[in-house]
Amino acid sequence: MLRSGEVRAHAVCAGGTVVIEAGARGRKTSVPSHQPCIKRKAEELRARRILVTVPGRSHLVEAARPFRVPSLVNAARLLLGNNDDGRGWRRVARSTPPGDAPRR
Repeated sequence: MLRSGEVRAHAVCAGGTVVIEAGARGRKTSVPSHQPCIKRKAEELRARRILVTVPGRSHLVEAARPFRVPSLVNAARLLLGNNDDGRGWRRVARSTPPGDAPRR
């Protein structure tokens, strides 16, 4: 889980793959020193409508569906719009898989 101000996201990491879950929110703009490859990835995700502007919150984007990134550092930089070191991610345990209803 990543939380920083209005930025929030959950990711699933397995076998060297990182998937950012649908509903993740990130900043729409980035700092001038942002890595060009991360900037291009954000632009590509917006062009493919995977990251869409949040209604009424034009400075934020939201993941319309899950998407893959190479690492948690890459994901943090993409969502925070800066050159973050990725240390803001926190491990959380899920009692239910994403998308499943809680079992009674």
